[in-house]
Amino acid sequence: MGGLSNKYKGLSGVEATGGGGGGGTGDVVGPSSATANALARYNLTTGKLIKNSSIIVDDSGNVTGINNLSLSGNQTFSGVGKKIIADFSNATRANRLAFQTSTLNGNTRVPILPNGTSRLAGIDCFDGTDPDNASFLQVHSDGTNNHAGLNSAKIGTGTTKDLVFQIDGVTKAKVNAADGKFNVDTLTASLLVGTDASKNLQSVTVATSSVGTDFAANYSGSTLTLSIPDAGIGIDQGLITNLAQTIDGVKTFNDELMFDNPNATLANLNGFTTTVTSATPVVLTNTSTSLQIFTGTTLQTVVMPVTSTLRQGLVYKLVNNSSQAITVNSSGGNLIATIRANTSLFLVCIGTTLTTAADWDFGFTDFASVSGDGAVILASNSTLNNPTTTGILAFSGATTSASSFHTLQTTGTMSLGGTVGTGLIAIGRSTASQQTDIQAAATASGSTKTMNIGTGGLAGSTTNIAIGSTTGTSITTLNGITKQQNYTVATLPSASASGVGAKSFVTDALSSTFGATVTGGGAVPVPVYSDGTNWKVG
Repeated sequence: MGGLSNKYKGLSGVEATGGGGGGGTGDVVGPSSATANALARYNLTTGKLIKNSSIIVDDSGNVTGINNLSLSGNQTFSGVGKKIIADFSNATRANRLAFQTSTLNGNTRVPILPNGTSRLAGIDCFDGTDPDNASFLQVHSDGTNNHAGLNSAKIGTGTTKDLVFQIDGVTKAKVNAADGKFNVDTLTASLLVGTDASKNLQSVTVATSSVGTDFAANYSGSTLTLSIPDAGIGIDQGLITNLAQTIDGVKTFNDELMFDNPNATLANLNGFTTTVTSATPVVLTNTSTSLQIFTGTTLQTVVMPVTSTLRQGLVYKLVNNSSQAITVNSSGGNLIATIRANTSLFLVCIGTTLTTAADWDFGFTDFASVSGDGAVILASNSTLNNPTTTGILAFSGATTSASSFHTLQTTGTMSLGGTVGTGLIAIGRSTASQQTDIQAAATASGSTKTMNIGTGGLAGSTTNIAIGSTTGTSITTLNGITKQQNYTVATLPSASASGVGAKSFVTDALSSTFGATVTGGGAVPVPVYSDGTNWKVG
């Protein structure tokens, strides 16, 4: 570069000697000397005067000489392993690098934010200059796992350290890195109520006390005794008592509720009420005992509590030890159930918005006696659907009462006997003298009933009906007119199959000669009997 006027000389690090170049027409003037590598600054506002500065930019891009730096945008550090290096350990704390808000009289909070969709941010404090081989304390907020925490951790060759809590440099509590246990160390009077600063918390004994009107904690040697005042002395704070005690409000137990008395149960705590039945309804409320026992000889009505005053799941038990039925209604007067004598009813509140039976679930239990298995059948007015008996089905009553075995249907079939094999149906007592009547039981004058004893089987089937005892002396009396089925001689069953003594009646005999083998084709109606080989007239 050659030959420009001296007025262009003096630019920091540049000597402009005129001629050639950019061809501009400006006349920028600098100082007579400048600092090497210093940034040139405009002097005044003409745009033609420049001056020296204290900011140095070396050939490697390092900048020095900046005092206060005001930034209006995001600052990005390129590359890896970069650090902010300053005096953070000056003995005079005011001389250390510090963060301070620019808002006058404002609080200073330094936010640390995750990037993008990340939910974790924190600070890692290392115990060495190699962050890949050190122990460190992590203070973090973790939105993914929904917690904020302190974490004593290690990386590389580092070791996990105890997590300690200190006051003025003195450890007061710590979490052991070895076993994860939380320990309270060197308790002092200012930390707990103890007066012996040399004692650690080694054991705790809980005891009741009637001294004072509030809880108390005291040291005795290495034992911390927590005193809970007895509720029996009439103060509000007491929790433990050997006397009668009422605990108001809803109490939640997250573990077992234990009783020192092995015979104590929640039923004992609730108590029970015994009532002699009467015509006056028993109206239960939310203060009534859950166990209600009824005795007596009259009908009784029980009205359950208004469910809006209860909680769902509350259970009541009604025991009917009386000789009559108990009607159980909802608070709105709707029937819930009827308790027969010598049975019990469990009721569970399943809703708290209605006054009808829909807010109650129930079941029967505690029957006077139980036999068999399957569904429960009450003693009175019960309906049996397809019952099966494998032994004796007995109908019993008083000596002068009538036991009835009949169908209530106007049409239909009631069958006695098995569907397969051989079965015996015995009607009447097996011992002693007794009259057993099998009758159509027509009860209205002029009514007609037909009783059929026989088979409704398919054609070709055989039914043998024996009337009378097979042992001993049997007398069969048929009152009224007896009528046999009419056959033609051709349609008579086999005489040999029918057996000796079998009787029948034909309508087409040729002859009425007694004892003659009957021959068909005529018009003579005659009775016939079997001699084991042929059918004879007679």
